[in-house]
Parts: sequence; structure tokens; C-alpha cells
Amino acid sequence: MSVYLIALFICITTYFLTMAYRCYAIKAGVMDIPNDRSSHVIPTPLGGGISIYIVSLLFFVIFYIQ
Repeated sequence: MSVYLIALFICITTYFLTMAYRCYAIKAGVMDIPNDRSSHVIPTPLGGGISIYIVSLLFFVIFYIQ
């Protein structure tokens, strides 16, 4: 399988998992409410990086086993 195809699949998987987690975080109220020290002015969902970690770990395990 081409390295570029694998990279594209990883990017697409990460995007959709991040969007799914974002919807969950908004519904569950997992939000960062801005204060004086924040760089954002509207409430922002927390924990979006976990999807990047999950996809990275998943693909590492899949390709390490082969």
C-alpha cells in the first residue's frame, strides 16, 4: 500500500474522529470557558487531541503487527 494512501487515510480518520468527539464534547458540556488569560473568546470543546492520539496508536499497532 502506498505511503501517501496510508497518510491520507490517517488524516481522514483523524478528522472524522475529531469531529465526532467535538459533537460529544459539546453535548456533554466538556467545554473550556474563557477567562482573562484565555486566547479565545467563545467556549471551546476540550480534549480534541485525544482523537489524534487514538488514531496514531491504532495505526501504529496495525502496522506493527504486520
